[in-house]
Amino acid sequence: MQARVRLLSRSPIVRLSALADLDPHCKADVYAARAALLEDVDGRVRAEAAQVLSRARTQSPMLWLHDATYDERPSVREAAARALGQCEFVAAPRVPKRLAHLARLDPIWWVRRTAALSLAKLGQAEAILTLQQVLGDPFWRVRHAAIRALETLWHALPAERDQILTVTQGMSEAAQGAQLELQARVDPSLAAYKAEAPRPTDQALANPDPAVTTARLRARPMSELTPAELLPFLSDPHTQLRELAIDRLARLSRANELEEVLPFLQIPGLPHALESTWELLSRAGRRAIALITRILNDPEAPVGAVMWACHKLLHDGGRRNPVRAALTHPHPLARQAAVRCLDELGETDTTLFDARLEDEDAEVRAAALLALVTRVKESELGRLLPLVLGPDSRPLAQLALLERALASADHTLLSRLCDEEHPLVRARALRALGMLGRLSDVTRYQDDADPLVRQAIAPNLSTDRLCLWLTHDPDPKTRREVLRQLWQRRKQLSPAQRNLIANAAASDEDPWLKTRAAGFASPSEHLPLLLRLARDRQLSVRQAATTRMAELEDLDARLDTLLRTGQLSTEQRLAAQAERLKRAMDSDEALTTLRDELLKSEAPEVHMPIVSAIATLQGQAYAQPQRASFVQPATPSPLKLSTAPRRRLGRTALWVSPLAVSGVSELPSRTYERAIDAGVNLFFWEPGYQSMLRVLREQRRNLHIITGSYEGDRESITSDVERALRRLKTDCLDVFLLFWVRSPERLSDEVRETLAQLKADGKIRAAGISTHDRSLAQEVISDGAIDVLMTRHSAAHPGAESSLFPLCERAGVGLLTFSATSYGRLLRPIPGQPAPLIRPTAADCYRYSLMQPAVSSVISAPSYPSELDDNLTVLRDLELPEERRQSLIRHGEAVHTMSRRFNALVRKGHESSLHAPNEPTTISQRLAELLAEHPAPPSESITAASTRRHAKRGPERRS
Repeated sequence: MQARVRLLSRSPIVRLSALADLDPHCKADVYAARAALLEDVDGRVRAEAAQVLSRARTQSPMLWLHDATYDERPSVREAAARALGQCEFVAAPRVPKRLAHLARLDPIWWVRRTAALSLAKLGQAEAILTLQQVLGDPFWRVRHAAIRALETLWHALPAERDQILTVTQGMSEAAQGAQLELQARVDPSLAAYKAEAPRPTDQALANPDPAVTTARLRARPMSELTPAELLPFLSDPHTQLRELAIDRLARLSRANELEEVLPFLQIPGLPHALESTWELLSRAGRRAIALITRILNDPEAPVGAVMWACHKLLHDGGRRNPVRAALTHPHPLARQAAVRCLDELGETDTTLFDARLEDEDAEVRAAALLALVTRVKESELGRLLPLVLGPDSRPLAQLALLERALASADHTLLSRLCDEEHPLVRARALRALGMLGRLSDVTRYQDDADPLVRQAIAPNLSTDRLCLWLTHDPDPKTRREVLRQLWQRRKQLSPAQRNLIANAAASDEDPWLKTRAAGFASPSEHLPLLLRLARDRQLSVRQAATTRMAELEDLDARLDTLLRTGQLSTEQRLAAQAERLKRAMDSDEALTTLRDELLKSEAPEVHMPIVSAIATLQGQAYAQPQRASFVQPATPSPLKLSTAPRRRLGRTALWVSPLAVSGVSELPSRTYERAIDAGVNLFFWEPGYQSMLRVLREQRRNLHIITGSYEGDRESITSDVERALRRLKTDCLDVFLLFWVRSPERLSDEVRETLAQLKADGKIRAAGISTHDRSLAQEVISDGAIDVLMTRHSAAHPGAESSLFPLCERAGVGLLTFSATSYGRLLRPIPGQPAPLIRPTAADCYRYSLMQPAVSSVISAPSYPSELDDNLTVLRDLELPEERRQSLIRHGEAVHTMSRRFNALVRKGHESSLHAPNEPTTISQRLAELLAEHPAPPSESITAASTRRHAKRGPERRS
């Protein structure tokens, strides 16, 4: 079935599949993707449609993608922002403005990150100031995106290089660190900074390992907890810890103490902080009333707090007076939330919205304009027209204006809206004019390339034109609209027109059209057509056809005539015999007569399904004639399971493939089956890996599974084991790890006893830990507490080779390594440096780790099936040539230096709640450490030292 037809399916899975089959070079397919982007109810479909449109070649999708950046779903905003940076068409001025707004102010960090990267791809110098602001984002991943974006502009805009590298006095400490990282990337002569961030310390409740903190919090009585202890966990990456902290705070906090969570409602802010605090405040109950009033009247309230207060008022109902104070809040998102809240609460004082038309922020002005369009008097509407029809107007305001024009029958204004750029506005204006009977020149639009326009004017077209569109229009949604219009005119149709419509609809790929084709068909005149529809794959089509045929009183006679004349195809003959079978079911004699007739026919094999059905109805067994079949010999797999290399996992009884596969990327199930065929028998699985789950269940006897827990107490670990056993439908787990261990307290006596008991009960075969901390791993191995260790290892992190790995070998601890490509960094050149002479491949990286004697298996996490195919070549050849190994080692050293610098300057440059109160953690102190290797004159400040390369031009570059 054609992809455009499948896009109209009720199933979002089918629609997602259809989007993947659209051709970006086909105009009709591009319009179909646009319809999915603007109108589909499923956010996943809208997000995928944005990516399809990024590859459009027939017309520019910039306007449609710009609209999608206002979607309520972050995934759609992010997809649209990415697509805007990938499009080959010239961006309208509104596009970089919108991307800049998203990069600075979107509440979701990954939307900000993508917007920053797309902003750079547009290659405009105006983006520099915005990206320098983004360098101070609270989250290091967004700052990293700003660094990459400015690096891109540094290469693309040679004339702006001084401005890009200038550190201004207004930059925050985090932005200064990010700026130093940028300078090091484009100027390799800068020192290779190697300072490390201080390690988190163990406190009464907080621990460097969030699983330990979670276990402590579960065990701590409520009477011993204070809100101050719990607040830092609202932004913790560990889901269980965040949820537990929210629950404890909701039960513990009094009304005045709830204000302590408001600083977590900053936008932009750290990941999880906004949604966690929002969830906590949603449980405030009656305490929320007083809090809302205080928030809305406080000009310094965090913007997220104002947004929550407005949302709460809309959800629970409340007075408008407190919201009015937020109209002058210094943050534009707060003012925008206040305008929208007042609009939905029915504010009648239009002067409040009028005042916001002069707001410095375009989004606030747009929200105020929409509110005014829906409530000003007709006499005052004219003054808003220049704004509503201006270049910065939003489609919502134009659609609101359209509704008013339709209600007042203002055909002049509707005619003006027919020329608007936005397709939804244009189409609805045309439909409105048609409803008013004022669409005089319909021929002007009947050849329009936009299907929305064609659908809008369909009610005003002649029947002959509609019939032509039914057979030739490339858009299935338009064909559906055509058939609706023809159905309304069915009493006026001539026999020739009905015949044409019935045949055209029945021949369409769209099941919706086929179903309704039966309504246009005459049972007596179109019986062969109905018989064809009765054999359709879609149940609705078959039911419509059989219902229509049942209207004939002499159906049997007509079927006999058609069967005798030989005018039917094989499918139609089967449908005819199936109808005869229905009528013979009440009589055993009739069934026998029908069976004998079919067996004596010229082609009895065609009717075998009907004959078999008759035998079943008569309680008899019928054996169909055996057909000769050709059995194609199986193609041998590239690597037989029997010859696949295996390594023993430490002192365990498990023999595993050197390459293991993780299911984190949710590749198709057949991809994992291909890995098994190639010799992989070790898989890394977590409960969320759905596509891998089916394969593991089906081939459990031949496979070994690595899974584990992020918890740190007996009850939770046991619960995770039981859940994994249920999901995998097995009675024993091969390797069970404590994931992401970051402190010795994670392996408490309770946890060790729990793992030992699980082994004794036969529920796990081997127990171990996963950690990045080599010193911690050495301590645990020396204690003899684990069977298996999973740790990071690559040419960029080779330190474990001389200390940790020999210890594992001596202790008989099975060793699994991961991040062999250093999260892809080993596969890319170093920014600011020439590419290595021998470019490493992922297979080289895996072979490098597998060359270590202690390593049993290296875990790969392919993102695409093609990546898995490349990784599987390791199993055919485990050797890494010396020349490639030496090149990889040299490249790894450079990657390691870059990573150390990046961690110190960008990733770990913020204070953490897990550090002791007086511990040096601020980036000012970090920069002092870094600059010690590249010192400035004694009289210079840190900021001056980082800007001295451009000291003369620095002040002039400020904005």
